[in-house]
Amino acid sequence: MLTSGSPPVYLLDSFEGAVFHLYQEGDETKATAKFKGGEEYSIDSTTKLVYEAMLGGELITEKEYKEY
Repeated sequence: MLTSGSPPVYLLDSFEGAVFHLYQEGDETKATAKFKGGEEYSIDSTTKLVYEAMLGGELITEKEYKEY
């Protein structure tokens, strides 16, 4: 998904009402997610929810992710 040295990516999936933070840790792409007003949690970066956000989501800033 991400390559080594890639900056973090923040995505909004307005259909699901969720935001995602994708980042590289070693050779692995890691992800966290939040639903509107909810707590951040770790999510497998290969899930359908993350893939759908990558395909149809909107890029957002780190600030927008944190405030969601």
